[in-house]
Amino acid sequence: MLAGSVVAALLAGVILRLRDRVHRRLDEAETADRDGDTVPDVYQAAAGRLRPGDDARQDLPGASIADGR
Repeated sequence: MLAGSVVAALLAGVILRLRDRVHRRLDEAETADRDGDTVPDVYQAAAGRLRPGDDARQDLPGASIADGR
């Protein structure tokens, strides 16, 4: 019984370390700001970056219906 508890604890530790490694990589990718404009790169449009004052709604599906275009 003690051996099973030790094995379970070791396995849980290994799984938690792997999970932590994955989540750290995800967090680094989500908060990366390579161009230094204080906006994480993941939130900027891939094709063209939005600047302050740009209407981001024009890229949303159905925006032409809502705006009457």
